[in-house]
Amino acid sequence: MLVSSERTACGGHGVAALARQVLCWMLLAMLCLALPAGADDTDIYRSLYDIESRGAKPQVMILFDTSGSMRDVVAGSGGNDSKIKIAKTVIDALVDNNPQVDFGLTIFNYNGYLPDGGRVIYPLPGSGKSGGDEQRAALQQTLDDLDPVTSTPLCETYYEIFRYLKGERPLYGTQPRVYPDLNPPYSRDALDGDGRNSPYRSPLRPCEPLYLIYMTDGVPQNDTAANAAIARLVTGSGFYHGCEAYAAIDGFSRPTRELNCMPELAYYMQQLETFSQGNIPRGPVTTYTIGFDTDQRLLIDSASPLNLAPGKTCPTPRRDTRYHGRDACVGYFTAANSAQLRRLPGRHRRRALAQHHLLCASGLRRLYQ
Repeated sequence: MLVSSERTACGGHGVAALARQVLCWMLLAMLCLALPAGADDTDIYRSLYDIESRGAKPQVMILFDTSGSMRDVVAGSGGNDSKIKIAKTVIDALVDNNPQVDFGLTIFNYNGYLPDGGRVIYPLPGSGKSGGDEQRAALQQTLDDLDPVTSTPLCETYYEIFRYLKGERPLYGTQPRVYPDLNPPYSRDALDGDGRNSPYRSPLRPCEPLYLIYMTDGVPQNDTAANAAIARLVTGSGFYHGCEAYAAIDGFSRPTRELNCMPELAYYMQQLETFSQGNIPRGPVTTYTIGFDTDQRLLIDSASPLNLAPGKTCPTPRRDTRYHGRDACVGYFTAANSAQLRRLPGRHRRRALAQHHLLCASGLRRLYQ
């Protein structure tokens, strides 16, 4: 495979190598910060299923930018390292070096202008069998096959993932591909049935959080179709007071500002009650965002808070956010903050495991109240 030959190398020399190192640190930081107090290397993303020896692995869905700008060459790389090549290398290494985690993969539809949104091309196992070496190799091959040819429908793709996690019918995720989008089609294994209108098979499991890592190199483009559906979904929630306009580009690549409800959906998915069924807690869903050669308010407002141990320093600059207050420590990372990402929180295995045991119990208390 193209990327597998570079799988163990997050090092190297030059600007492109620095960008690769920064992305590596970002993803490692996310893996370490996912637990409330940190954990040792074998406990990253460890869930109640692992603790009670139920055989399942923690789950992470990667939303991967396949927009045309990802083919841009990183400055100083001698014309050899495009953004997508670097991103593939980093994600490939992340999957290969973390066999204790199950990864899924989502990409954008062509969306210029149709079809909107994005699609799941490698689903999470959910209640099915966790992946082994063969499954990881299949995901890496799927990653290797991606070409940067699409628009940037950040919010629409995110809304499709919400429908996937909720077990609803696809809206954008099973639409026919449009040339020049020859990237892998949607995965039939993501559906609970044979037809493309079958509902999704939700990967969420009781008493277990799920993590989304959203990597993009640009602002939204052709990305307004999901706003109305998200607004209807969150209307009546105590936090919702309307969506805001954010930086975007129009169909002619001209800068503009457009309404975008992705932060509202992100906050909604962080609530335990959103995915719980009856008295059984499911979720919450935590979102971490990466701005690769972009620094934008939309990604800040859509990122979940980082769980830091008491007294630990936020590994990324604190931000004023839409839903998490001023000077908040949220999981938003850019390719310029490797120094902060190196200062990971301490690892305290016992406290991390104890907090995961408490997740289901505290969730049940909240649902019964």
